[in-house]
Amino acid sequence: MFGGRKVALAVLIALSVSPTAQAEQPGVVDMVALSETNALLQASVPDSGALGVFFDERIGRFTVVLPPGVSTFVAADGTRPVVRRTATTRAALDTVDRRITELVTRDKALGYEVGSAYDLLRDTLVIQSNAPVEALTALTAGLPVKAEVRRSTERLRKSRQYDPAPHRGGAAISTAAGNCTSAFTVVSPDGDRYLVTAGHCGQFPGRPIGEPVWNTGSGEHLGYFYNWFYPDRDVALIANFDPGVFGHHIYVGGAEGTQKPVRAATDPVPGSSKYCHSGKNSFEQCGQRVVSLEGTLTSPEGTTRSLIAYDKGVSLRSGDSGAPFYWHTDDGHAVVVSGMSIGGKSDGTSYAEKWSLIAQSQGVQILKAP
Repeated sequence: MFGGRKVALAVLIALSVSPTAQAEQPGVVDMVALSETNALLQASVPDSGALGVFFDERIGRFTVVLPPGVSTFVAADGTRPVVRRTATTRAALDTVDRRITELVTRDKALGYEVGSAYDLLRDTLVIQSNAPVEALTALTAGLPVKAEVRRSTERLRKSRQYDPAPHRGGAAISTAAGNCTSAFTVVSPDGDRYLVTAGHCGQFPGRPIGEPVWNTGSGEHLGYFYNWFYPDRDVALIANFDPGVFGHHIYVGGAEGTQKPVRAATDPVPGSSKYCHSGKNSFEQCGQRVVSLEGTLTSPEGTTRSLIAYDKGVSLRSGDSGAPFYWHTDDGHAVVVSGMSIGGKSDGTSYAEKWSLIAQSQGVQILKAP
């Protein structure tokens, strides 16, 4: 994978010219221990028949949601979370997913986009879209699913300013396709560094590699865009041969931003509201509650599945796609990456790629500060 990317990048460089809030206060919850328990429980979900597992902050316990016909849930180590039963079935959720795809692809010229996520805490399927209300209501007709429809005319896949090298996450970046936000730096098995952003930020049909990327404010050339898997995964890497061009910090805080090092990366805990995103336009916004790890976002380009769906905090704004999604360590000195935001609706549900799928799809590890 990476050998081909490096060869392609070498050719491109030879042929081209470079284009000219306050952090949330640490809580009493041990997020490291919580994340470890969450990983164990989530690994047991696919084969259990459960709809999902989340951390209920009201009682301080993990809770599993079981549909009809599933009697119990036991994790691999014997852990038994609190059980909540629901009339919602996996088959019903799958039917809604199929209907969404049919709605969006029936006439792509209409430009419908639909985001959906089953909110485990509220036992509610949240659907948001720019499609007509009657079309959205029909998605759950005749199914044992409690739905909440949120309509908006906004596009769901959304598009700081002068960021010198070594470049950081949470900064303003641009491609010919528009403006977005950088996420964080990853490293390949060969030791090469790449800056992560959202795949749709440099998406040109038939051209998965080679689009130049630059800092929005200064115009400084950052590298070239690699986007192999969009829309299956809304993730892209920005590549540059200079080993010192990408660093291990992200911007947090307000418009100018302050820098914090990345200490680690781990998937988020459903139900927890300890998370933040940090975009070029919305800046750092904390108090984000993870609704689900199985959100979907469907647009004329296709469907991206297994997304983090989150709400409660201030939503993403246009240009925030690619923003890092993370939590602050208890000492307040660093952050732990949990994913990368890719889109959402103002005052509604937002969506992010989770860390494990970024790492898996791109074959990379997080670049941690020493």
